[in-house]
Amino acid sequence: MRLDGAFHASSRAWIRCNNEMQPKTPPIYAELARLLADKGTQRINGGVASNRTRALAHETLFGFVRELHAGGKFVQHLRNLDASHALWLVTHWSQRKIAPSTLAQRMTALRKLYRWIGKSDALSSAAEHLASLPDDARRVHYAADKSKAWTEHDIDVPEAIARADRLDARFGLMLRMVAAFGLRRSEVLQCKPWIADRGIALRIFPGEAKGGRPREIPIEKPWQRNILDLVKSNLGKTESMGWAQGAGGRQIQDRARLKYCKGRYARCMRAIGITKDRVGTTGHGLRAEYAENMALIQGVIPPTLGGRGDQMPADELSAKLRHVSENLGHSRESVTSAYYGSFRQTPAPKPIAKARKSTRDSKP
Repeated sequence: MRLDGAFHASSRAWIRCNNEMQPKTPPIYAELARLLADKGTQRINGGVASNRTRALAHETLFGFVRELHAGGKFVQHLRNLDASHALWLVTHWSQRKIAPSTLAQRMTALRKLYRWIGKSDALSSAAEHLASLPDDARRVHYAADKSKAWTEHDIDVPEAIARADRLDARFGLMLRMVAAFGLRRSEVLQCKPWIADRGIALRIFPGEAKGGRPREIPIEKPWQRNILDLVKSNLGKTESMGWAQGAGGRQIQDRARLKYCKGRYARCMRAIGITKDRVGTTGHGLRAEYAENMALIQGVIPPTLGGRGDQMPADELSAKLRHVSENLGHSRESVTSAYYGSFRQTPAPKPIAKARKSTRDSKP
């Protein structure tokens, strides 16, 4: 089912469910479906919300109503929502000790709902309750306090890529591109290396990049050029890196291709043993590996490897970290602290970054 059709289908499903449970469906469900159809297609900045964002908003806001009804707050209409309902929800969530990041996301969605119905002022009591919680219950820690990189979890990167080659040669090429250019999963799957190669940089186009933000990743080292040339030699000039065929050579329809490729990529990652449970990090850790390596190439020892904020003048450090952030597709240095930590925190004592085997040491 297409996501944009999922909103109304989900609304009907909840109405049917409630019809079975009670004689009359509360009008608030239909009202909320209409509100989402009217308001849920736009972002705060005026842009168009993606299908995924709209589907998530739909499920989250309907979830608020279901929680209220399950808790004995039988609100019938959107206009009946008031400060007491918002306070009850926030109190309920804090008592359940949900993760700070989830709490922050739900509070954002609650603010959106109350703004849509013209009752933003009714959230003051809920906000005060949230502010009264202990820091560890409401503060989201985005900065990494330890390395997520494969090498720092005793994963031999060239050997892992060799395992990938034996499992699926195309998957091995993908891992080389992630290690060399720090690509996200969806970016590497959609990348067309021959078209993306700009000589001195790898181009990530708007349709491939998260949030539609294009970027050019500099080719700064010979081994990056060698990896890109190797990948190009194995692909057609208009071919993307993702799989075009499934089991038995069945051609995958374009509309379903990215979803299929993401699933297959995850299955391949599990097959070579890279999971949080088994090795303490995930496939995304290879992107963290790139972030740390690029920082080291810039002459910066990142916090996750024991680096301190006084290793060079602040403006020089900021400029080099901004370069790494832009390569990763982020405009703010603070966002990439999730990969290599924050200099505002005191790094854990550890030796200077150990020597790493680059992907250039792995055999094609």
